[in-house]
Amino acid sequence: MAGKAKDYDRGTRIADRRKELGLTQDELADRIGIGRQALSAIENGGEFKVQTFRASGLIFGCVRTVYYAWKN
Repeated sequence: MAGKAKDYDRGTRIADRRKELGLTQDELADRIGIGRQALSAIENGGEFKVQTFRASGLIFGCVRTVYYAWKN
């Protein structure tokens, strides 16, 4: 069984938004309760848990917008 394909576009949008907010990977990872390596994997198209998604939406200030940015 093949694994899920990486979503590079979603990862790029997340990284771009983080940079717009002036946050380093370490800073954002700390704020959402994950390690920097996990955030790096997400920004490179990796999967993430729902809890991580919710926490990052709170940091970005717009859960619904972040959801659609990640989904589309």
